[in-house]
Amino acid sequence: MNQGNFARGLIALLILVAAPPVASAGIIHGWGTDSYGIMSGIPAGNQFVEASSWEQHALGLRSDGTIVARGSNGSGESTVPAGSFIDIATGVGTSYAIRADGTIAAWGYDGFGQLSAAPISGTFTKISAGRLHATALRADGTAMAWGLSGGSGLGSFVDVSSGMDWSLGVRSDGTLYAWGAQNAYNQFTVPVGDNFVAAAAGSFHGVAIRTDGTLTAWGESSFGALIVPAGNNYVAVAAGHMHSIAMRADGTLVAWGLNDFNQNNVNPTDQYTSIAAGNRMHLAINVPEPATAAAAGMFLLSALGLRRRR
Repeated sequence: MNQGNFARGLIALLILVAAPPVASAGIIHGWGTDSYGIMSGIPAGNQFVEASSWEQHALGLRSDGTIVARGSNGSGESTVPAGSFIDIATGVGTSYAIRADGTIAAWGYDGFGQLSAAPISGTFTKISAGRLHATALRADGTAMAWGLSGGSGLGSFVDVSSGMDWSLGVRSDGTLYAWGAQNAYNQFTVPVGDNFVAAAAGSFHGVAIRTDGTLTAWGESSFGALIVPAGNNYVAVAAGHMHSIAMRADGTLVAWGLNDFNQNNVNPTDQYTSIAAGNRMHLAINVPEPATAAAAGMFLLSALGLRRRR
């Protein structure tokens, strides 16, 4: 790719992927397992900009910066702190959020340093949680992970995502980079190229969006996890346990892979502004009025690499 094309691709990335979830608020929709009451307990209201769930508990971020929790609370993961927040993520028994000032808050289970090893300073713009670790992106483009699968990503990043025990990022030069404690299905062997704008880590597979809006996937191939849908108009993607969900520029959704709890039976014509993948579940924000392609592009993907059903 020549420098001019890459610059244009990077600008598109900053618009479509790295913008914080501050645009149109909406209603949380969900599909998949309800083992812990996540689907049946989805909070009412049309003020949500983001949702996140591992499987046992879920968080919803309102447009006023407050957070609501549902599901299990065995380690205090659903006891939400006061304050104003701009991003959320959930792991197994642990919750994470970025405060309005860019610092990180974490609460719940701390068996592998999910709380005690979390950074106490710095300005962060995105956070993503895996099974027992979290990955966060700083405002200066550096990325770090802590918990069971820690370490820092090499290079400057524009997007990060957490898999079960691994992390995935898109560097500022458009290349992909993966690291962590789990490489059972060669998910660290990322696709070659400098034309990526967003990526999501699932349990053992990854999915990425190229600058031309097409999708690619690699890693664990069971249940059709790597058979990505056709099209060149995708703006967001999230990956779960051998299943994934993607959002088109017009706000419509498509999901594929493992479908044992009907998690892929998303509404094919409704329009959404934010998506997330959990362990055998998908969540999305549906705006009360039809979303435009511009509105869809202004939202940050909440990519949660969820993982194994316990």
